[in-house]
Amino acid sequence: MPLLTNFHVNCLGTCEFDMQLPGMRKPQSFTCLPVAAGETTVVIQSNTRIGKLDLQTGRGFMTPPHSNGAYFAHLVTDQLAGKLVPVVLPTEELNALKAGMASTKGNTNALSSGLIVDNVGAHNLTMSPSANA
Repeated sequence: MPLLTNFHVNCLGTCEFDMQLPGMRKPQSFTCLPVAAGETTVVIQSNTRIGKLDLQTGRGFMTPPHSNGAYFAHLVTDQLAGKLVPVVLPTEELNALKAGMASTKGNTNALSSGLIVDNVGAHNLTMSPSANA
């Protein structure tokens, strides 16, 4: 069963997807926050969790669920408390995430609200070699 499904572009022009990790009762919708040029990590956020993934290795960490929302402060406080949950995406899932992010075209988007989103780094992602190769 794939960990990541339902890739699409959200209102920010970044990638959104569903993910179910071990210990999760059901999949949650995660948003990739914008990735600037040269970045090798991506912050992903759902309604109850926030985490960071290394786009080269597929390794990262995520907060446990926070019922009132998970934000950057939770990354810091949960790290200090030793509560972060390790995440490891298999190569196929990592490549699916990169393809979903690259499908956003990686353009800097000027939204109708006047907000500018720098997601150029998503355009420059390269796929990881398959573990089966």
